[in-house]
Amino acid sequence: FGAMTVPLTCMELREQVPIQIALALCRLLLVMLIVSTILASLGSSEPQFGDQDGPESAPDFNFKGFYKILPIAVYANIFHHSLPGLSYPVANKALLSKIYRAVFTFMTVAYCLIGYMASSYFGSNILSSANLNWHSYTAGTGQCTEDCDSQTDSVWTGRPWWVSSIVFYVVLFPALDVASAFPLNGITLGSTLLGFKHGSNIRRVEASDRREVVKHRLLAAIPPIAGACFVRDLGVITDYTGVTGFLIAFVFPAALHATSRRMCKRRGVRTRTGYESWIDAE
Repeated sequence: FGAMTVPLTCMELREQVPIQIALALCRLLLVMLIVSTILASLGSSEPQFGDQDGPESAPDFNFKGFYKILPIAVYANIFHHSLPGLSYPVANKALLSKIYRAVFTFMTVAYCLIGYMASSYFGSNILSSANLNWHSYTAGTGQCTEDCDSQTDSVWTGRPWWVSSIVFYVVLFPALDVASAFPLNGITLGSTLLGFKHGSNIRRVEASDRREVVKHRLLAAIPPIAGACFVRDLGVITDYTGVTGFLIAFVFPAALHATSRRMCKRRGVRTRTGYESWIDAE
């Protein structure tokens, strides 16, 4: 994973367009496979996922787990810091509004659909990374030969090739799909570090000193890869990233806003702008 994502982080976004398009199409295929296999399971009289015979009962709302999902949901919606970098390769900037509106609409519908269908079908048996539930997908074929009580370590034989292909794709692709998002975050963080060091000269450095740019992107990309060697549990990772997400989404922007307002007042600069609302108005 690191051998693929770290070099991508050192590349410019324009150079990654074919890879990003291919991964986007693969992501669409993943959504179709998840939805279609669950729908097929609902219409079948035979167990389709291991020995699970039909949907598991689950409440539509369970506020006991709200404290777990809230920081993860906040972190998942932090994307504004990458918008300038994502927008830069677009030739016609006038289309950006339509592009982002279409993307946000599709992603909202897709994730709500996957989340509702997976939680409704698997119920309390759903894993922290829901795609792992497809490890035991059989489409009514095959049989378990080892570790049948485990949802992720069970060994199945006799499944047709197309079932094994679906299992392999759904279980493996989300991990590979992070490869499309990792470089975007790495480029954003690398540019932030570069700007912190060079200040207003960042554009000149980006245009003239490629080695300096790559150095800061490596500084952004390598530590997460190294940390993943020691913490492999996705649940633990999302717990910590969720906490940092609260800081990024709610603390740092407010602190920057308050600080910039004070600096403007000291310099006699007007603080009210066209983007100001009743929330941040004095």
